Amino acid sequence: MATQKRRILVSLSDEIEAYVEQKAKDAGVSRSAVISMAVSRMIEQEKALDFISKLSKQQIDKVLEDD
Repeated sequence: MATQKRRILVSLSDEIEAYVEQKAKDAGVSRSAVISMAVSRMIEQEKALDFISKLSKQQIDKVLEDD
């Protein structure tokens, strides 16, 4: 099943635009692809941090129960 894509208008600072442009050139992909990959990484990182946070809380609760 194909993922439906949406088009959005984004304003970037000169610094971010230059970074995105260079990454796109280095990777041989479009600027939109670079931005999409960056947002995907943000989502993955957020999920990982949430998982680690929950795991740490479970470990702390277990230690407290053992006392």
